[in-house]
Amino acid sequence: MFDLQNKYYKLWKNYVNSQLSLQKELLSKSGFDYDFPDAAKDIIENVSDETIKFRSTLHKLIIANIEHGKNYAKTLNDNANTFVDLNRKIIQNWISTFIANQNI
Repeated sequence: MFDLQNKYYKLWKNYVNSQLSLQKELLSKSGFDYDFPDAAKDIIENVSDETIKFRSTLHKLIIANIEHGKNYAKTLNDNANTFVDLNRKIIQNWISTFIANQNI
């Protein structure tokens, strides 16, 4: 799963970088020498930082959910024989009750 996420992150990063490069090339060849405002750069950096924080939090949440699922499955597997024994005793109790009532 993490490999897939990393591939999509690299894809996104490559796409953004190529688009920025293309726009810089277009601006320089067109004769417009446009300097990107510092405030806009700060906004982009803040958005990038928040995206990284969100991705990190999301990874932690996903890992916690996976671990919880693994522990749940392990608990069910560990207790499967106990459930079977409990069900067997319940069935035997019901059967003995019905057989006892038929003999009356």
